[in-house]
Amino acid sequence: MNLLLKAILMADLKHGLHVETQYPVMMRKSQRITITLSWSMYQALVEESSLQGRSISNLACFWLERHYAMAKSRGEA
Repeated sequence: MNLLLKAILMADLKHGLHVETQYPVMMRKSQRITITLSWSMYQALVEESSLQGRSISNLACFWLERHYAMAKSRGEA
């Protein structure tokens, strides 16, 4: 999952975006993205989302947010 987070963060840096400072709070809204996952990551998402009663996209978002928060707390983001 760390590679996925790094890819997303690198895409933001490549385009010079830092969402928290580029857009006023009232203009921010959820955004859709498309990613390609390994089969094993996809299976993990399917199984865990079924166990938790969540959609796959909701669980993926939760994982990304959690890993970003962890990376930020370690000073890696």
